[in-house]
Amino acid sequence: MRRFYTRLFVVVFALILLGLGRLCGEYRKHQTEQTSSETVERPTEGASSSQTQPSSSSETEAETTSEDASTGHSSDALDIPETPVDSTVLLPDGQAPDSGWPTVVLMHGYRGNPEDVVPIARLARDSAMAAIVLPAPIERGAGHYHWKLGHPSHTHRYLQHHLERIARTRDVSMQTSHVWLVGFSQGGLHGLHLVAKHPDRYRGLFAISPAGWTDVPDEIEHPEETRRFVITGGKREPDKYRQTFLDTRTLLKSDDLPLEIVDHDQGHEFPPDWRTLARETFQTWRRADAE
Repeated sequence: MRRFYTRLFVVVFALILLGLGRLCGEYRKHQTEQTSSETVERPTEGASSSQTQPSSSSETEAETTSEDASTGHSSDALDIPETPVDSTVLLPDGQAPDSGWPTVVLMHGYRGNPEDVVPIARLARDSAMAAIVLPAPIERGAGHYHWKLGHPSHTHRYLQHHLERIARTRDVSMQTSHVWLVGFSQGGLHGLHLVAKHPDRYRGLFAISPAGWTDVPDEIEHPEETRRFVITGGKREPDKYRQTFLDTRTLLKSDDLPLEIVDHDQGHEFPPDWRTLARETFQTWRRADAE
């Protein structure tokens, strides 16, 4: 009898291990599929994007002037990431215009996450603009990413690579060759460089508390090419971040380009009226697209 129960126990235990193995295999398969997936989000009846607050709490930049040793998707300084990147595409309801939906690309901050800027992306979608949310190319801790420190040119190549990929693989008409940018902190500062240097690719920028290790551009190249800028900064930001905002303001005032400056009384975060400001910005961009 004891031998019978012993054998029974061994059989049951083996079956349990077999079941766990299958579950683990299914999980790994699911994760692999998710890694290369593209999430498409359309408006849902009753959903209100104004009820969600973007997250800026992950933006805690250490004071350093050297490249860190964080591991990420890319293996070389200016290489495009080799592993697939999740992207979220938010599409307006209805039929796209003949020229395609005007498109906004949203860039989170240092050690941020794409979810940080999805609430603003939803406001863009509700303003009849397509919105693309990508994680930055370098991973720093599970689920946290950053743009390559001091290398906006890497960010430009990264964005262009994925915009071309989205244009090839999607059957929805989107204006991916000439886009608008929204960026928080490091994303805002890198976005400033992109819009300043590549007016043929980027139409304008909504920069929320631009900051980071990268210096502000020396000039706006090709100032005859119209680009639109909205920049916000907080009077209670750390001195380094505050100076970046002031330098950005000085740079943008030097050229006769459409510019709105919001200098609020808070810290390194979204301004208190970010929803209204975002809606007004997107409406202005839509009018500019119609001109």
